[in-house]
Amino acid sequence: MMSRCVRSLFDAEWMIRAFDDGALLCTAAGRRVGKVLLQAPATCLLIVLGPQRRPWRLVIGRSDGVVEVRTVPNLSPLVEWKVSDSPVTALASLPCRHSDTPRLVCGDSQGAVREVADPSPGIGVQPLFTLSGSVSALRVRRDRIDAWSGWHREKRRWSGEPIGEARGRGLMQAALPV
Repeated sequence: MMSRCVRSLFDAEWMIRAFDDGALLCTAAGRRVGKVLLQAPATCLLIVLGPQRRPWRLVIGRSDGVVEVRTVPNLSPLVEWKVSDSPVTALASLPCRHSDTPRLVCGDSQGAVREVADPSPGIGVQPLFTLSGSVSALRVRRDRIDAWSGWHREKRRWSGEPIGEARGRGLMQAALPV
């Protein structure tokens, strides 16, 4: 049986596709640039821009609760963290000026939102807060984190303290079911 594409990202120069069997494929100008087999299928993908505002790192959330960072376009592994026992459903990042690893925020299917900021594997995963349902989207800013669970949005400080609930505008459904 042929595997099917479940996630994809593209740029003017390349395309990255994640398949339901755990394969991750990067192609550019019709030729394969990188191909890897992940230990578990990707549930979300995020491109982090580098210093020249060009794609620099690929962040992958997997169904086994792991977040990993790889190079673009070769897909060479850099670092990974076990952040949850449930699938990672949302990713967001802030650039980190003094490290090769961006400051990441991830959400899972149980509603937990965590920060991943340390480049050492297994260290630096900090719980921030929990939503009542699965995290479907995240947006990070220097002063706050916006987290969605379906149509419900919460604004929180980096400490996890609530800022208030959004009213009326900004409704967004940003994730498809896994």
